[in-house]
Amino acid sequence: MQTYVGLAQVYGVSGEKKKAREVIIKAYEETLRKFPKWPKEMPWGILENRAYLRALQYRADLFWDDDESDEAIKLFRILLKLNPDDNQGVRYEISALYAGVSGDELNKMFDEGNEKQNWDNLHKLVEEQNLKHNFWKEPKYD
Repeated sequence: MQTYVGLAQVYGVSGEKKKAREVIIKAYEETLRKFPKWPKEMPWGILENRAYLRALQYRADLFWDDDESDEAIKLFRILLKLNPDDNQGVRYEISALYAGVSGDELNKMFDEGNEKQNWDNLHKLVEEQNLKHNFWKEPKYD
């Protein structure tokens, strides 16, 4: 599985979108084969889970790119259930999707946050959309 995810990243960085897409779909299909029924959780902290979580996120991103919002939202919600700590930042993607913000616009928001070391706009986006759509419960740490 890690091979597919790695290839998707390499193809994506090198601009080979068609090949990246093919590998992402293959990784997603293999993930579905491995998990015909989703486990209760698939925490990011378990290294073996990461490739499967990435395959789901990449496939959700493809759905988003293809204007298949319902399918993207379904996968983003599954990811938040499987990995409730959301180490992947899926909460930002689903928030943007619900708010009608494009992936490029979301990336700009991250770039601005990183530049200014202030991510208030991203946190506000999640808070507003989560109030409307109830997709994420922020973890409580002791």
